[in-house]
Amino acid sequence: MGVLLALMFIIGVIFISLLFAFYYSIMEEQIHLRNDVANIKDDLKKNSLPQGTQDNKTENLQAASCPDCPSGWVLIRSKCYYFQEKAETWERSHQDCAERNAILLVLNDRAELDSLLPRIGRERFWLGLRRNSSNIDEWLWADGSALTFSAWNEGEPNNDKNVEHCAEILGGQRSMNDRDCDNKIGYICESIWMC
Repeated sequence: MGVLLALMFIIGVIFISLLFAFYYSIMEEQIHLRNDVANIKDDLKKNSLPQGTQDNKTENLQAASCPDCPSGWVLIRSKCYYFQEKAETWERSHQDCAERNAILLVLNDRAELDSLLPRIGRERFWLGLRRNSSNIDEWLWADGSALTFSAWNEGEPNNDKNVEHCAEILGGQRSMNDRDCDNKIGYICESIWMC
C-alpha cells in the first residue's frame, strides 16, 4: 500500500510539473505575441504619413516585405498578376485563372487600374466582370461582389446586339468595354493571396 501511495505521489508530481511547464510556455508565447502586436502598432505609427505620400510609402514597404511572385507572375503594388496574351473566351479565361489558384482580374479602384495600365499597354484583356444572368443590368465580379468601381468607355456598356455580357479593359483607351463573352482575347489573373 505504501508503494502504491509513493507511486501515485511521484505521478502527481510529474503531472503537476508538466502542467506548470505547459502553462509557462503558454505565458511565454503570450508575451511574444503582445510584443509583436506592440511592434506592429509602432510600425504603423512610424509609417503614418500625410495623404498622398502614404501610398508610396506603403507600396514600398509591401514590395520590400513581399515574397517573389510565382514564375510568370508580376508583382504590382502588393499583388501578383498573371498577364496571358493567348486569346481565350471569357469562360476559359475564368477557368484558367481558377486553375492557377487565382481569379480573373477584379478592379477595386482607379489606383489599381492605373498601376496595371503600363503593363497592359495598348492591348485588351478580359476583366473578371460579367452581367448577372438573372438581371442583365447588374454586373458582378468574378469573386461574386457587385460592381462598385468602373471606368467604362464613353457610351459603354451598350450591350451591342444584345450579346455583350462580359467586360474587357482597353489599354489604349484606359477604360472598360462590354464584349461578347465568346470572343477570344487575352486576360489577367489576380492572385488570391496578398503580400
